[in-house]
Amino acid sequence: MMNSFYHLVRSAGRVLLPASVLLVSSSLQAQAGFAAPAKDVAQPARVSGVSAARLARIDTLLDGAVADSSITGAVALVLRDGRKVYERSVGWADKASNRRMHSDAIFRIASQTKALTSVSILALVEQGKISLDDQVSRFIPSFAK
Repeated sequence: MMNSFYHLVRSAGRVLLPASVLLVSSSLQAQAGFAAPAKDVAQPARVSGVSAARLARIDTLLDGAVADSSITGAVALVLRDGRKVYERSVGWADKASNRRMHSDAIFRIASQTKALTSVSILALVEQGKISLDDQVSRFIPSFAK
């Protein structure tokens, strides 16, 4: 199962990997929403190795999910070499009170830290910094026993 997950994450590509880590939807309520681009976004053409067409696919995904009521709202962020190359908030933080989504929205993500941690670990595996076969005690000595 881990290999298929790794393959899925790897096939998303280097640009979309950070988006998969940092894309969080505010709710799965069936509500149509409003899409508004964020203001502070680097131009992809100025950042080496970032495809504007691939970033546009994120726009399409977010807009479609809000339009078809799969999600009420979301925030997405893509970093490349520590620089922000894409940031966008779409939909509603709270549809009932007519409060739009903003890039600084706070989310209750419950146990989603497992998913975020696994993607981060796989990124370190891809960089050759760790192996999936490494013992946890190599990094946290108190786990040696």
